[in-house]
Amino acid sequence: MKTKTKFSAPTLGKRILYLVIAVFLALLIVFGSVYIYYSTGIDAEDPKGFYSIRGLNNAEDMVQIGDTKWILTGNLGDKSWKNGGLYFVDSDSLEWKKADIDFSGPAAAGYDEIRDPELFSSHGIALKPVGENKFEVYAVNHGGRESVEIFDLTIKDGEPVIAWKGSVPTPDGMTGNSVAPLSDGFLVTIPMMENNLGTFLGFLAGKPTGTVYKWTAQEGFREISGAALAGNNGVAVSPDEKWAFINGYSSRSVTRISLEDDQADPVTVSLSFLPDNIRYSADGSLLVTGQDTNILTVVLLTNGTNIGVSSSDTAVIKLDPETMEVTEILNLPKFRAFGGGTTAIYVGNDLWISSFRAQRIMILPAAK
Repeated sequence: MKTKTKFSAPTLGKRILYLVIAVFLALLIVFGSVYIYYSTGIDAEDPKGFYSIRGLNNAEDMVQIGDTKWILTGNLGDKSWKNGGLYFVDSDSLEWKKADIDFSGPAAAGYDEIRDPELFSSHGIALKPVGENKFEVYAVNHGGRESVEIFDLTIKDGEPVIAWKGSVPTPDGMTGNSVAPLSDGFLVTIPMMENNLGTFLGFLAGKPTGTVYKWTAQEGFREISGAALAGNNGVAVSPDEKWAFINGYSSRSVTRISLEDDQADPVTVSLSFLPDNIRYSADGSLLVTGQDTNILTVVLLTNGTNIGVSSSDTAVIKLDPETMEVTEILNLPKFRAFGGGTTAIYVGNDLWISSFRAQRIMILPAAK
């Protein structure tokens, strides 16, 4: 007569422990292999049909300076958002240089003084023309404190010159992401994914966790109605300042909201990827760029690590701001030296793509 084998509690407990250890080791091997592969591929060759500008550190955002040859890019810094700054890239020679920012002047009226200028580390950036060859630069800063830093930028004798103008700390020290200038201030997106476990899990699940604030010198910060999205990321404002276009990162969507009528219904379109930054093009359309991957790939394999290149594909679409119709522009598979695209702009007929975690800007020639 056969008898059934019974496992004692200690034996069952050991089996579960061994299983947990085995799963942990398997994940460690998988993630470790991916980490090493992308961390050691900084000098890898570009894919066929592309070329790149190399040596730039985590140029998360970029914008062309008016109709000049100069491109302004950010430097997100290291995993702690330190050692960042700004770059100037010559689109003719494809040479770049770190912006020599003059921090010596006092804050302009209506702004705070900067804290720890040597820690300045730019995330989202934006540009506002204020005169012939004169611009204001807005940059979300994580170095020293959470703030939006404003700069005066002038093209003198064909060269860009930049000086710090003032600082605006974010409300309650919340982490900013992207910024869009207005005639009387700016908009800044707040992803709200790091405040506590609840908002972080909500962010991962694609639930509304973020928001958008408007800042003016007269009123300070005011939350924008209808702008609570899942991980608010990139933001753009229409030239007439009637509309804001906001990327919901973990909900994989773009939402258009009215800046004039709080009762107007938002319009949302779904995307197949995690939308990061959004930029107007010369033809009036919007370019939306992001990572075509699972959000955990970004959270676990990139954020808070020293990995040299994000292991995620890059997607770019064109969005019609009136009809909200989406047209696919590019799907760039990750490779050892580039992944995690965040911003795309047209420079002439070429498409430039930057990344929050890579050491180069990719260029697709004759993309228009």
